[in-house]
Amino acid sequence: MESGLIGFIDSSTKPEIQRIILVDGPAVLGWQTWQELEEGYGLGAIQRLLEAAIAEKSLPAQPVELLAHLLLASVDKAALYVANAQDPIQARELAVSAMRSLIEGMFRK
Repeated sequence: MESGLIGFIDSSTKPEIQRIILVDGPAVLGWQTWQELEEGYGLGAIQRLLEAAIAEKSLPAQPVELLAHLLLASVDKAALYVANAQDPIQARELAVSAMRSLIEGMFRK
């Protein structure tokens, strides 16, 4: 899960990805359709990873749907933060550090 979320943040440093995922995709498809796609793929993947972590007892039981929404919103905002930063490389480092802290906090028992 960590590598997938951080990979998404990493991709936000690339202009072509910024344009497709953060600008053109939502604009061309419309916000509602974009949200449905994001929830269908990104949210679904995050939910499955959380469910697997709970099943293997590496993550304490918690409301998976809500947690998945929170993680998706966090990684989306982190990507936008990086994409719009004056220094995307420094912003990426900050965003990755924050995401790792968030994930580590979830897995503490």
